[in-house]
Amino acid sequence: MKTSFSVLAIIFIFLCNTLPVMGWSLPPSIDVTEIKFRYGSGSPAIPIKKNNGITLITNPEWQYNPTTDQLIKNDRFAYIKGESPAIIANFYADQYDTPELTIQAYPVMGALNWSLSGAVDFSSNYSGDHFFYTESGRSVPSGIGSQWVVFSWRITAIGGEPLLPTCHLANTSHYFYTVFASPTSFYDGEYGKPWTEMLDRACVWAANQSTEAACLSSLTSSLHSFPSSKMYYDDGRHFSTGAEVDLQALLVSLSANDTTKADCQDYSNFLCLLAYSIGLSYFSSTNKVEYATIGSDFQTNTLFPAGHSSPSSPFWGIHQVVHFQGDMIADASAKVYNGGWILARGDISWTSYKPLLTADSGVSIISTGLSYAKTP
Repeated sequence: MKTSFSVLAIIFIFLCNTLPVMGWSLPPSIDVTEIKFRYGSGSPAIPIKKNNGITLITNPEWQYNPTTDQLIKNDRFAYIKGESPAIIANFYADQYDTPELTIQAYPVMGALNWSLSGAVDFSSNYSGDHFFYTESGRSVPSGIGSQWVVFSWRITAIGGEPLLPTCHLANTSHYFYTVFASPTSFYDGEYGKPWTEMLDRACVWAANQSTEAACLSSLTSSLHSFPSSKMYYDDGRHFSTGAEVDLQALLVSLSANDTTKADCQDYSNFLCLLAYSIGLSYFSSTNKVEYATIGSDFQTNTLFPAGHSSPSSPFWGIHQVVHFQGDMIADASAKVYNGGWILARGDISWTSYKPLLTADSGVSIISTGLSYAKTP
């Protein structure tokens, strides 16, 4: 009896995969050739740049040549966390037919809650663009992060009739980002197009945080504790002039083998731009993130600068930090002492921070504003 059932099962699978099904012979030879994640103004995908801000990533972000079996492009993309976006895909069939196919992009590794489905028809070997919609109850990951997904593209219905078992076509692999909110404050000559090199850091350092305050706290801690072999505080001028930072030069230096020296302006501007990259905002009325210049000409209390092995008490002309929510201070460049070394992470008010920074009575916040990247 077991043998008879096995034989019948084998015959059933053979028939499902070899006989014509309403015009199509299974399994069909169909390849995914293009995927567009940011396909236009209606797409929720965020425009991002690579190559340290030089190159805007354009669609299709993923592209494959079935003739040469060559993956041509596999660029990154970004969404606000928890989005349920639509994408566009294109297919190539060696022998096309009718009727319409329902194809599903099903996650088999990585972001397992994001699956999409779309209807695809062919009037030539290339299908042309077809929309795929995130399935009900599904979404990109709901937390900030640097993400990965492998989609199994499979036919689930032909002419509206369910196909069981489904017919696998191909796998595609993608790396992408999920951010807190739209990065409208990131500015490098134009607004709202953060760099992958910044997202690589910010999305990891603020991973899974759910509030602006928690994001800024995590970013500040991670930047301050960046290995001293890669970056440490030095009071010479390096990459910044006031609110402007040569972000390209800073990132190139960080990626090289040499240790990067950075002053308080560099730390402040870098921290602001990390925050802006994932959607914290200079334009927010309640959770505003901006640089703040403190001055002028004052003797500090004993501080513990980032990357140093011992504390010191420098004399500063000015000091630049990050100003949050109109009163709170974040300073990745140095810890202050209050019965123990503490790092201001957007969780200490200016009134409380000032006496820890200096005993000089005339010190105040003398300017605030948007930190921005020098146009690459």
